[in-house]
Amino acid sequence: MDLIVLAADNTIRASMETLLLKHDRLGIRPIEFEAYSHPHRDPGVFSTAQDFLRQFLKSHDFAIAIFDREGCGSDLVAGAIRKTVQQKLDANGWKNRSSVIVLDPEIEAWVWSPSQNVANALGWRDFRTLKRWLVSQQFLAEEQTKPPKPKEAMEAALKQAKIPRSTAIYVKIAAKIDFENCVDETFLEFTNTLRGWFPPAPA
Repeated sequence: MDLIVLAADNTIRASMETLLLKHDRLGIRPIEFEAYSHPHRDPGVFSTAQDFLRQFLKSHDFAIAIFDREGCGSDLVAGAIRKTVQQKLDANGWKNRSSVIVLDPEIEAWVWSPSQNVANALGWRDFRTLKRWLVSQQFLAEEQTKPPKPKEAMEAALKQAKIPRSTAIYVKIAAKIDFENCVDETFLEFTNTLRGWFPPAPA
């Protein structure tokens, strides 16, 4: 199989599954993949990704380990956390065929882009109205497009719209994600890695 994904929880796993089915928009060929949620969530991926993924060394060509920086159990910055986990994967057979994605501070960093799809998924009429409210509640500065505390901002926006937080919301956003407006560094790293591994077939 082409790819195995180890995610920290069901929300990240479902979001990744939805994104990976968008091969045309990702700029890659169609791929066969599997995705799992680690039973011990973010700390489990941070500490034992190499152990969990060992069983897939021969059956899958590439691997991705993805988890939130917040809650993973490390006080290091995201880059250092990523390097630590990558070194362990490299030493356990995944060198040059794996990638570690540390969502900084959490998966909600990928959610926020100035798009109609995001606003609608969070229960708002349009992004301009949502942004005005976020600014009024001091979740966002006028010149910003992504809240510094993305999870808290998302939860507050959902509460204001009287919509319960659920994995389905993340899947809905992932299904219609605006690749052009998403400037999150880890998201761009994710797409570039996939394009290197699975380039589209020549026309």
